[in-house]
Amino acid sequence: MDQMIEVDVLIVGAGPAGLSCAIKMAQIAKAQGIEKSIAVLEKGGSAGDHIMSGAILNPVIINDLLPGWKASLGDFATDVTKDAFYYLGRSSHYKLPLTPDLNNQGNVIISLSKLCRYMEQEALALDVMMLSGYSAQSLCYENDVVIGVKTGDMGLDRQHQPKAKYESGVQVRAKVTILAEGCRGHLTGQVIKKFDLEHAPQNYGIGLKEVWQVNPSQHEKGLVIHSLGHPLTSDTYGGGFCYHWSENLLSIGLVVGLDYPNPYLNPFQELQKLKKHPLFAQMLKGGKPIAYGARALNEGGYQAIPCLNFPGGVLIGCGAGFLHVGQLKGIHYAMRSGVMAAEHLMHGRLEQFDQAVRTDDLIGRSLYQVRNIRPSFYKGRTWGMLYSALSTYVFRGKEPWTFSLREDHMQLKPAKDCTVIEYPKPDHQLTYPLLTMLKMTGTRHEENQPCHLQIQNQKNVYEVNVPLYDFPEGRYCPANVYELVDGVLQINASNCIHCKTCDIKDPGQNIRWVPPQGGEGPSYQIT
Repeated sequence: MDQMIEVDVLIVGAGPAGLSCAIKMAQIAKAQGIEKSIAVLEKGGSAGDHIMSGAILNPVIINDLLPGWKASLGDFATDVTKDAFYYLGRSSHYKLPLTPDLNNQGNVIISLSKLCRYMEQEALALDVMMLSGYSAQSLCYENDVVIGVKTGDMGLDRQHQPKAKYESGVQVRAKVTILAEGCRGHLTGQVIKKFDLEHAPQNYGIGLKEVWQVNPSQHEKGLVIHSLGHPLTSDTYGGGFCYHWSENLLSIGLVVGLDYPNPYLNPFQELQKLKKHPLFAQMLKGGKPIAYGARALNEGGYQAIPCLNFPGGVLIGCGAGFLHVGQLKGIHYAMRSGVMAAEHLMHGRLEQFDQAVRTDDLIGRSLYQVRNIRPSFYKGRTWGMLYSALSTYVFRGKEPWTFSLREDHMQLKPAKDCTVIEYPKPDHQLTYPLLTMLKMTGTRHEENQPCHLQIQNQKNVYEVNVPLYDFPEGRYCPANVYELVDGVLQINASNCIHCKTCDIKDPGQNIRWVPPQGGEGPSYQIT
């Protein structure tokens, strides 16, 4: 018989949304002098292990929630002092006017993984139960109402047979289940499908990031740079970022929209090309990379937000899709949704949560104003930039129409219709092999366990992906998980950094990402 834990509230995911929700709920309970058992289930070994973001934080929510947060992060929280926005040619750069949304004065460059570790300690101090190292494998139902989750079994071999140290999963039952899994959450997808919560397809991007230690002479603490153009072609949405922070640390990264059409595009290699651009190469010269990571992110905006209420719980955070594409930010929106969920639950108004978020000035109204920016780029970069300017400065987000969204995986073109992209070999000064950078993620998985990357139909790999798209999974994965060895698919599951790109981009939706054993995956420290 399964072990069972019973709590009042279960939050799945110890990211900024889940932890904000737990902390706010515990604060309200303490202020009101009531007992409320709150548990946070986290598939990483600890909070922060699976957290990867740019990251620039608008502190409007956390300043109120945890006033001492900035001092606790120390050098890993750097005030923005200067903003720049560039259009990049192959070797040139042109300064663009800074939009109001891209003005970061008052914001803070942070390590989001460090922030989540700090928030975990604050939650523990408020008697929140932290259940780290447990993957939520499935939802538990009673009369079609979610009543909690079942964690994954530990100690199964590749054939799903128990090994010597086998441990059965645990049922965690709750009166309310709050899903805060982040982008493309495993259980979030299940609940959206079961209860038909989706209003429109979600759009996604993949964000890749390296943290470098650079020469002090090249470091301008507090400088924030965003870019459009090179290395991406005009039919591919995305852009670069470069943040100078802490003591001689520089975060450089690239976001690539996962509706890109060319199957030969390799997001990791595009990031390497970005680093070779003269604007960034001079900053990195003589430095060394110390961290790497990648993670999918939601880009669909307002019209892609699903219904947030479901029988037995709610969706919060990036799993629901609160990224503001104009600001290039989502953390404070995720936190706001967590705080709102806590307040609505504690005040007996949880059934009103969905409508409250959609009409909230910070989340719903601001996302509505930029709802057409992302889909405007479907017609290419030039049209997207022109429309974004028109929407921002003329219509101010009040245009009387809303563009529809499309499925990312359906935009991939056959390889025969696309140009092969040749990427240069790494120079080991600015650019490095993927496997070298992968070591900096700290990812680990026990080899002898069921593969958590499930191919639904093996024939599709050899009859569709290879002949039609020239095996795109070998390029879109930022961790070298998928390889063709002598014409046979090899899945290097132990390389996986849980970015979820394969679950999104596979043209036949033939790959399903499910959680491996709890506590496995990347171990991000300063991302």
